[in-house]
Amino acid sequence: MATGGYDSVVDSRVTCSVCLEPFKGRHPKLLSCFHTFCSPCLTQLTERQVSRTLKSPKLSEDDGNKSHKATPVSIICPTCRTPTPLPPGGVSRLQGNFYLDHDEKQAIKPQRYMCDLCEEGHEAKHTCAECLTYFCSRCQRTHDKICKKARVSGVNTKPAADGKEQPATNTDVDQVEMVEKVLKKLSEQENKLGQERRAREHDIHVRYASVICHAGEARDESLASLRDVTQTTNDVIQTDVAMARDALSRLKQRRSDSDTGQQSSGCPEGVISETNRRRLEELLQKTEDGGLLNYQPDDSFTEPLVRSLRHFMGSVLASGQEESDESSGLPDTDASSGPRHSSPSDGRGDELVSTVQQLQARHTHSDTMITTLQNPNALLCRDLASFHDEVSALKKEVASLREADKKLEDDTTSLRGDQARMLDKTSLLCQENQQLRTDLNSLQADTYKLRNEQDKLQTDQNTLKAGQDKLQTDQNTLKAGQDKLHTEQNTLKAGQDKFHTEQNTLKAGQDKLQTQQNKLKAGQDKFQTQQSTLKAGQDKLQTEQNTLKAGQDKLQTQQNTLRAGQDKLQTEQIMLRAGQNKLQTEQNTLKADQGKLQTEQNTLKTEQDNLKSRVQSDVGAITSDVGNLKQHTARLGTDTTSLQDTLNKASFALTILEKQMNKASAQVAFHAGLIDNKTTKRPETLMCDDIITNVGGGYNDQTGVFTAPVSGCYCFMVTSCPNNTDLSVQGCLDIKLDDKDVGYLLTSGTGMCASHAAVHVHAGQKVRLESYGGSTFCGGSCTTFTGVLLQPDL
Repeated sequence: MATGGYDSVVDSRVTCSVCLEPFKGRHPKLLSCFHTFCSPCLTQLTERQVSRTLKSPKLSEDDGNKSHKATPVSIICPTCRTPTPLPPGGVSRLQGNFYLDHDEKQAIKPQRYMCDLCEEGHEAKHTCAECLTYFCSRCQRTHDKICKKARVSGVNTKPAADGKEQPATNTDVDQVEMVEKVLKKLSEQENKLGQERRAREHDIHVRYASVICHAGEARDESLASLRDVTQTTNDVIQTDVAMARDALSRLKQRRSDSDTGQQSSGCPEGVISETNRRRLEELLQKTEDGGLLNYQPDDSFTEPLVRSLRHFMGSVLASGQEESDESSGLPDTDASSGPRHSSPSDGRGDELVSTVQQLQARHTHSDTMITTLQNPNALLCRDLASFHDEVSALKKEVASLREADKKLEDDTTSLRGDQARMLDKTSLLCQENQQLRTDLNSLQADTYKLRNEQDKLQTDQNTLKAGQDKLQTDQNTLKAGQDKLHTEQNTLKAGQDKFHTEQNTLKAGQDKLQTQQNKLKAGQDKFQTQQSTLKAGQDKLQTEQNTLKAGQDKLQTQQNTLRAGQDKLQTEQIMLRAGQNKLQTEQNTLKADQGKLQTEQNTLKTEQDNLKSRVQSDVGAITSDVGNLKQHTARLGTDTTSLQDTLNKASFALTILEKQMNKASAQVAFHAGLIDNKTTKRPETLMCDDIITNVGGGYNDQTGVFTAPVSGCYCFMVTSCPNNTDLSVQGCLDIKLDDKDVGYLLTSGTGMCASHAAVHVHAGQKVRLESYGGSTFCGGSCTTFTGVLLQPDL
């Protein structure tokens, strides 16, 4: 049938394409490719992806690595195979499809219908799918006698699929039998007149239902032909739409290739074939003033049909009163047939005449109603024309909204290009920053080398100082010997004549003294040589210090260049935010237009409900026009849903773009030192209370813990030296990410030690320094803790 394709489209919108279950109560989620699936199916896909990741050989080789970071899990779309990153909260943190959730909340409540066959105002309990009639339990038996193809079902339930009648209980059977017995009593003329009046009214309604049944059969035949012709015309339209979309996609591809500078292999004339071009020209020149369907009703048969219906419905006259042929229009009745009603008694003639006049008035009203129902309804036609005008106006507004949406897509494409250029510039700045960091590391290595050479020179100076002390001791000893020799000379001079032998001994002592003086002179020469060597080392140290200062000046120049690039990037970000504000303004305008369209749709729906109630109270043949109006409304709702989906996609893309921009512009860095000396007796967190730099506010000097404000790749460095020159005293530190060790530092002696770690940190994770028991660390900012954000996650 013609509605099969529409039903399949509706089912695909309200059911999950994986489990084929309705979305109701299963929390539909929207992926980055804008395909929708239920939460249980996405959870199963995520578990399978995690299990495959854990079983991969690459992950098994990295199990022993301390600095291993977990690979983020992505959901592969079952429809287009596009990966969607899984947020930290799991499937429940994905964006929900609020359009489907809104449709579930807008459930239509069942309506109450009144019986069409009686005038007592009873509520209808049953309906017939054949003649579209609502009736109560009392009138069901009469309906089943008239409508031979009855398909009866409850008012608020679906019609029976097998076409069988549903059993109905009639609680008034005994009362009907009692009333039939009462009708046989000729003495109760008033009651009999009332019963006959109701019986005649009932007959009139039954005949009216019969007419409706036959009209329903004719309506079904017309609707069947309408469905066939509509399906054929719709197939032709769909073929033309597919051909036009294919030609449009080729033209867009050619235009895209020409914009990017690529040369296509074919000539421009080969994009659209000659046959398709002629067909497009025919569709463009074709006018649809007369409509797509040729409906040819025979209005000339209306007057004979009304006359025949009047004959079929009959007329009511008082007993003994004859109807003139001119006024009634009915054929002459046989005289032998007798009166239609029994004559009333003499005492109640006036009341009978009054009752007959009331029946005639009802009959005239009935004829007026039938004539009104059968003739074309001018008011309904005016309402339909007004409705078509409103639909045309809505189509124009939808076209304008589509143009605005196309402009919004162009602006989004431009913003994406700006974002790509910004990302390229950010990548260049990151490369320059990486080069600067490499130069800084090289300078730090040179600094460490110079410090080692300074330590070596300090050791040589200490050795020379020890030699000088030893030489001073020797000089003091020599001076004491000279004093002793002078005393001996005085003694020898006093006893020179007496102690000539002692003079020889004195001469030998003088020779020995001369030898010691020669040794002293040689030591002085050696000391002079060592002083020259020390002076040469000091000159070399001064030269290296000048080289280090030149490197630091070069690093300062590169840092200034980096700051200039960051300022330029900040300016471009401000321009991008201005573009986003402009896009937000256009989006608000589009939302306002959408609200206006929704208001007009609600007004249109209200008018449609009023029109439907009027058509149900009139003849059943007019329901075909209401069906056409419903189809127009459904197509308009489909266009509106498509526009809302496009707006949702643009809003979602804008949200992702804003998040990526915020992440790309994130700057995090801190540098803190230890003011006073610190000795730990047990493992504890080392708190560096001298904060030098804290960009992003992630480091807390009260707790000594750094909390990552954004996710990304960080570099952490710790430098320290012990407080004691004793080689047996050591300082041990661990760099901990939450409770996991990512770095280690061991200090001993007088040297300066450093350690660093580059790890991936999620937003909210904590990094700290944990010292071992019995560790000693030097204050005065000799012990420092540094962290820098290298690359944020986009």
